[in-house]
Order: sequence, then C-alpha cells, then structure tokens
Amino acid sequence: MGNRDLVRVASFSIVLALALHTASSRAQSEEGAPVSNVEITADGLHRVDPALMADAWLRPEADLSSYTRSFVMPTVVLFREMGKPSKNAWANRTRSVFPVSEILQRRLRETFGESFHRAMENQRSYEVSHELGRDVILVQAYLTDVTTGVPPEFAGNNVATVRWIWEANLIVELRDSMSHQILARIRDRERVDGPVDADRIWGLAPQITRQWSQRMVGRLDELSNFYPSRLWRLQERTRQRTQPPIDQ
Repeated sequence: MGNRDLVRVASFSIVLALALHTASSRAQSEEGAPVSNVEITADGLHRVDPALMADAWLRPEADLSSYTRSFVMPTVVLFREMGKPSKNAWANRTRSVFPVSEILQRRLRETFGESFHRAMENQRSYEVSHELGRDVILVQAYLTDVTTGVPPEFAGNNVATVRWIWEANLIVELRDSMSHQILARIRDRERVDGPVDADRIWGLAPQITRQWSQRMVGRLDELSNFYPSRLWRLQERTRQRTQPPIDQ
C-alpha cells in the first residue's frame, strides 16, 4: 500500500468516526424535534436573510470561498419516534401519520446514501475529494424527523392507495475538514404526496431519494453563489491541471 493509499485510509477512518459521533449527537438531541427557525443556533450559526436564501445558517467568520473540494460524509436518516399504531384497521381510520416500518427504514437508508453520493459526484460547486485538506469541506446530508402516510401491514388491512408517502427534513451540513467546525447548515421540509398505490412504494424509493438528493445539492449550489471567488479558484485549478507542460 502506497503513501497516498495510507492517507486515504486514514482520512476515511477519521471522517467515519466524526460522522458516527455527529449522527449520535443529532439522534440524541434532534430526532422528532420541530424544525427550528432561530436566528442564532446553539452551535453558533447565524440565519441568512430569507430574502437571499431560505432556511440557511452560516458561521459569520467562515470564509467558504477558501474551499474548492468536498469530502462526502456518510448520510444519516433519523425517524420520528411515535407510538405503535393499532393492529385494528378501523381504529387507525382517523390517523394520517404513521411511524416508518423497519423494512422501509432500511430501504430509505440504502437508497438515500447511494443517491446523495451520486448527486455530489455530478455537481459543480466542489470537486469531490477522497482526502482531507485545508481546501476540503466536509459535506454531510441528513433526513430527519421522517414520517409516513403508509399504514403498517397486518392482516385485515386492505389499504390499496395512500394519500402521501414520506415527509422529512432535508438537511445539509458543511464542516471544515481539519477542525470539524460547523460552517453552514441548509434545511428544507419535503413531503411526497400521492395518491399512489401502496404496493409501488418500495420501487419508488430510489426515485424519491434521488429527487431529494438533487434538491439538497441544488441548495448547496445556491449557497456557493454567495462566493463567486471560490468558483474562480476551482476553475483556475482545473485550467492548470489541463494545461500542457511548458518545455524547458
């Protein structure tokens, strides 16, 4: 294994540990909590003027223009804790929000992770990196407070269609790869409406998480428009890489 491979393995190990710590902290403090509209968050981020960008928070002293590469962290999906629905279909007739079943939880986690990483590979705001560095920003995507309009499966439940499938907070966090300091947070609340056949939901998961991932990356691009100098640096570095060497 070469030095470059060792650096990649070390970088991934460090980031994975940080990702697990961050996910654990968020699970303990935010799962099931209402979406906040505070001006200054507990971790020191200030709300961006909604006239410029909705539901975004930035660290005032952070200079995002200095980052041209991104390290994509493992995605996190957190589900709202709710009481178990009744096994009597008649008792659930007035209920519109349900906990996500374990099988659909696994499906969401799997497809969201794949979709977001693919979306980041196709975006233009940051060059995806497999190493940490001073110009590398950590990008982590979350689905939090996830609920569903899909009743649980049990004998006697003959629901053929549902009015909506999933609802979730779509959150992207940006951190400095060297200090792990939080730099920015972007948030949306999205709901996938129907009606849709209940037996199609499993197959629709990749399409839904792909749309959500594209939405999140689009918001990341929107934030990057605040820093045109960063785009210039990225273009300049690309130009230097493609420029033929000068003969001595």
